[in-house]
Amino acid sequence: MKKCLYIVFLILCSVMFTACSKQEQSIAVKELNPGFPKEEFNWEYNFKTTDEEIVKRADAICMGEIYVESVFPEPYLCDIAQIDWDVTFSESPGTFMLYLQALNPVSYLTQAYYINGDSKYLDVAQSIIEQWIQYKGERKSTDNPYLWYDHGTAIRSNNLIYFLLAYTGGGMMKNFIIR
Repeated sequence: MKKCLYIVFLILCSVMFTACSKQEQSIAVKELNPGFPKEEFNWEYNFKTTDEEIVKRADAICMGEIYVESVFPEPYLCDIAQIDWDVTFSESPGTFMLYLQALNPVSYLTQAYYINGDSKYLDVAQSIIEQWIQYKGERKSTDNPYLWYDHGTAIRSNNLIYFLLAYTGGGMMKNFIIR
C-alpha cells in the first residue's frame, strides 16, 4: 500500500512539474515565496471572495470549522484532527460532500499561505491530506459515492497539485511524509 501511495505521489509530482514547464525559467530566476500569485502556476480555482475572507476561513479551518465552498456560508464544525469524511451536512449534503472529498479546505489553506506566508496553513493542509489518505484506505470509504466521483476527483487533483507547488516552493518538501 505504501508503495502504491509513493507511486501516486510521484505521478502527481510529475504532473506538477510538467504543468509548470512553461514557467521553469521564470521560477528559476525568482525564488518561490509567499505572495506568489496563483496565476503564476496557471491555477484556476476562483474563491469568489477577498483575500481577507480566505485567510479568515483558513484560520477557521485550522480551528475545526471546515469550509469547502463559498456557497456554504456556515462551516462544518469538527475536530480538525479527526474529520468525519462521511458527514451529512447542510441543506445540500451531496454538494458539500463532493467539495469535502475534493479537499477544498486544502485550497483555502494553500491560498492563505500564499497571502501571508504562515506555514501553519500548509501543516494543517498536510494533516487533512494524510487523514483523507487514511480514510480512503478504510473499508467504510467504499460506501461513499463521492470518494472517486469524477468531478470531485478532478478538483482534488488541482487542489493537491496547488498544495504541492506551495509546499515545495516553501522549502518544506523534506517534511512531507506519507504514512
